[in-house]
Amino acid sequence: HRYGSGQNQTIKSLLLSEIAYLDPNANVYENPPTANDILAWSYLEAILPFFPGGNGACNFEKVYLGTFAVGDGPDCSMYIDCITRPDYRDSMRLRQKKVVQEFANRVSQSSNPNVQWDWYISQEYAFEYTVYNNQTTNGYAEYISKQMIDFQNI
Repeated sequence: HRYGSGQNQTIKSLLLSEIAYLDPNANVYENPPTANDILAWSYLEAILPFFPGGNGACNFEKVYLGTFAVGDGPDCSMYIDCITRPDYRDSMRLRQKKVVQEFANRVSQSSNPNVQWDWYISQEYAFEYTVYNNQTTNGYAEYISKQMIDFQNI
């Protein structure tokens, strides 16, 4: 988010909507998931000093991190059909939780262990689909509420 005008503009917030790469060969219905999603750690580690609490020359006031956009299933669209399936929701949520935990663990071992961030729900991009029908609405409601609890506990 940009503040001010002219030469006095500052950017106080940073949003990274995706911090990991999806395993393209993963079974989106598998529980527990065995997917090999990859945290983009080298990219993230380079900007950690600029997170709030980091040791950089300057810091953002807020940093928001998303995980990754969920993928399509072999027989459904991630936006409407897949989200209605409990096995899909659980698999994707657990995969995202694993990435979030890995990030938190790596931060604690980094040279910037005291940085602060907030989680961003990557599925925000799909909110317009939440009113498609009752099944889709309920699927998103369950998925996002459980994901918020997962992330809050890490």
